[in-house]
Amino acid sequence: MRKFAYRLASLIVMSYALSACQPEPLEVVVRLVPMQQISSPPGDYIDVAWLVDDQLVVTYDPAPRARNPGSDLWIMRADGSDLRRMALPQDDRYACLVTFFHSPVRLPDGRLAFERECSTKQGAHVNIVAWNPQTETSELLYEYELPRGAVSFTFAPDMSRGIMAPNTGIADELYLLDTETYSTLDLGLARANKPAWSPDGQSIVFFGNRQMPGQPGPHWANQPRDLWLVPANCVTSQGGCASDLRLLISNIRAPSAGKWSPDGHWLVFDGDLHDHGLGIWLMNVDTGVVFQVAAGDYRWPEWSPDGQHLVVLGPPEALRKGEVPHYRPALYIVDVSEVVSESVTSAP
Repeated sequence: MRKFAYRLASLIVMSYALSACQPEPLEVVVRLVPMQQISSPPGDYIDVAWLVDDQLVVTYDPAPRARNPGSDLWIMRADGSDLRRMALPQDDRYACLVTFFHSPVRLPDGRLAFERECSTKQGAHVNIVAWNPQTETSELLYEYELPRGAVSFTFAPDMSRGIMAPNTGIADELYLLDTETYSTLDLGLARANKPAWSPDGQSIVFFGNRQMPGQPGPHWANQPRDLWLVPANCVTSQGGCASDLRLLISNIRAPSAGKWSPDGHWLVFDGDLHDHGLGIWLMNVDTGVVFQVAAGDYRWPEWSPDGQHLVVLGPPEALRKGEVPHYRPALYIVDVSEVVSESVTSAP
């Protein structure tokens, strides 16, 4: 009898622990909103950041097949005008054979952060650089160098710390950045990437998986990801970050980014949610309701500073009409003002 009672108690505890890791049943509302392709020059657009003063920064290559390997950051107006290559500083400490500028992200203080990778005969030297749009001057955000391969960054509102991550889709992990060095963030997961720090500084969301089939390998890259939330202070909490994880949404195929709205009430992400098809999705953080605001192969969603619009990468309109032979990503402005203006209530 005692063995039965013990086993029953163990099953109850195990059931409670598993249920704590499961998200609430997902309510999905299709609310397709107006979107307009930006009239910008053709070429390869890879990722995008939306700065203040109606400025976009993109990783862009105007003639991919005609250039040597490398990448540059370009700045433009949100309507596609005034596209120009940014004059960014080289790393004069080394004899760089080629310099890569990529992974632009808007900082909480309005500056732009990006990764600068100086490739030499001896190897690569990687730093995060901050660029001021008012003065068009740059400085190192951290004095130390970073591991090669990190492609996504996010920062606390007070800029005291940051999170970086690679994005191989296999055994990725998050790294905590502070003023002195970086360290691995122990989440107890098989993989974790694409982090985003909340505007109030309290939480970090990211994509990852607790378990994956088989050994790490290319087959992991095609497996769906889950969207997780962890308190930003989990490093100092009892039990660490692995004990504070909260699963928000499971089974998202091929997401490229997840971002908080400026007011912290919404999360935007892309991908195929629960086999509904590719699209752009908004999650109301307070109620848990998810809105599909765009349907199709749209990627890299980024909020406007006022939180009323998104900029995304997607197939050019001419491609959808069969008028161009090759896929060259185009930029779109997505008007989500009606969705985000709805009253935000706390979940029960």
